[in-house]
Amino acid sequence: MSKNLILAQDISEFNSVRSKIKVDFVCLPLNLDLMVYCVLNRIPYINPANHLDNSIHEDGLIESEKFINKTKYNKFDLKVANARHKNLIRNYFNSIFFVKNTIEVINKKIGIRRIYVSGWKRNNIEIPRKNYILSEICKSLFKKKVVFVSPKKFDFDTNVNLYRLLNEKTLSKTKGGNLFTNFGYNFKRILFQCFLRRKEINYIAFDKISIIKKFIFKFLGIKYFIFSRLIYKKKISKKNLKINNKYSNKKISNLLNSRAWFFNLVIQDLLNRCSAIKTLILKLKPKVVFLNLVRGVDGYVASLSKQLKFNSICIPHGTVSKSFNRYDKIYKKIIAENVFSGDAKFFVLQTKIAKQSFDTHKINGKAIDLGNIIFSNVSRPNFWNKKFILYAVTMKDFINYQYYGVEMYYEFFENLKVLEKIARYKRVKIVVKPHPSINYLTKDLEKIFSGLTFSNSNIDTLLKKTIATISFSSTVIEDSICSKIPVILFDQWERYKHCESCSDVNRKNQLIYYVNSPENLFKAIKTIRSSNQFNYSKYLFSKSNVSKNIDKLIDRFSI
Repeated sequence: MSKNLILAQDISEFNSVRSKIKVDFVCLPLNLDLMVYCVLNRIPYINPANHLDNSIHEDGLIESEKFINKTKYNKFDLKVANARHKNLIRNYFNSIFFVKNTIEVINKKIGIRRIYVSGWKRNNIEIPRKNYILSEICKSLFKKKVVFVSPKKFDFDTNVNLYRLLNEKTLSKTKGGNLFTNFGYNFKRILFQCFLRRKEINYIAFDKISIIKKFIFKFLGIKYFIFSRLIYKKKISKKNLKINNKYSNKKISNLLNSRAWFFNLVIQDLLNRCSAIKTLILKLKPKVVFLNLVRGVDGYVASLSKQLKFNSICIPHGTVSKSFNRYDKIYKKIIAENVFSGDAKFFVLQTKIAKQSFDTHKINGKAIDLGNIIFSNVSRPNFWNKKFILYAVTMKDFINYQYYGVEMYYEFFENLKVLEKIARYKRVKIVVKPHPSINYLTKDLEKIFSGLTFSNSNIDTLLKKTIATISFSSTVIEDSICSKIPVILFDQWERYKHCESCSDVNRKNQLIYYVNSPENLFKAIKTIRSSNQFNYSKYLFSKSNVSKNIDKLIDRFSI
């Protein structure tokens, strides 16, 4: 018998629909929070894991690449703006593709009578997950089956943001020196070393700086430059902003065009940030800038370094390894565009995993083998005093779906089922570190998977007590091996291998194992527990520690 389907992006949208219909229904959750909500509240729902296989990833990856390659998006003056535009188009395509194919599969298997959606529309630059796009997608693709039950009028913000430097007087107190665009991803290590060696430190921020941070900055002698956001009265027009594309599915092309004006609003905001940055840098005249990515504003600063002839050093926080098949090659190319393919003059390679990627991805800058700079560096006490197995992965929401190399929310949920069985029946303590984007779900997940322990502690704290790390794809893989903690790549979908690894779960002393079944996952855990001397040389450059690596970096570049 065919089903009435409620489709929603989050809990609030779902409840808005549910409260206004009087028919039996099942929910198709498109994010983890709604899926968890359905489980806890005994709401009938469809788990995509029961209906979808790897083809959604393979086809989605191939089709998105085809779409991007056929789209003429290079119309902005700045390279970073074109890259951002490309990324926005790809993300929206991925969301459309997932909805289209999932609905078609479910309709074929169990039948769909009506699709109930909210009718909500909203665009939000600051909080992407608050962009409500689902109703528009369903209206275009499944018009005959769709019922709008809760139309909500949102004010579409079409204003353009301008940015003004608040503390320009600080410029007179600086000689340029070392510039940081952020202190995330352990960049505080470089900052502290610069402080100890009395190096000038300058910092750019578009967000408010707390009183505590201001106090710390003053103590460390950090000169910070804050940009305030102003609302520009001129608005971005919704007309004549078409995306030139001849994709075979006209409905998808039309959907992309309906959102083109919002993409341009996002790009204009980026362009205005870049303009503000350029004005500052022309006056600041830095000698070197430290970056951890090469997209957006950071990517633009890297481009400026070429024009104005000062050094830019990118120390990537992301992981990219060599490719293993045609799907893997496409996926890693996409990731490399955000990690390595910018205009920084130098790229610091922290592991041999990163170095391998240089064989398959084009790099504009010069590679420097320095070893670990910003990955975790946990001291490793007696192995037998370690307490638990750590599980940590990357997570993307409906607005930012990625195919192939990132697990979907429902796949993550299925992994937790496997891990709980191992924890309960094999008496293995497993600690799950949710991705920071879903920290708010920790308590709810604990209710469902009571055999597992969930923690929002930082990765360094957790690694101190970790026997081994389980992951699919995440920076935690390199965080772990840089802390000399073995890793198990768990891929029960038999789809993706993050990096070179050992598939023989009985072979001792291997730093990274690849497994694709629950049985082999437990065997790998047992093998690691019985190992005594792991082979680090395959993945790590040398025996030098982080402090020495940072010293080398500062000695070479810092002013």
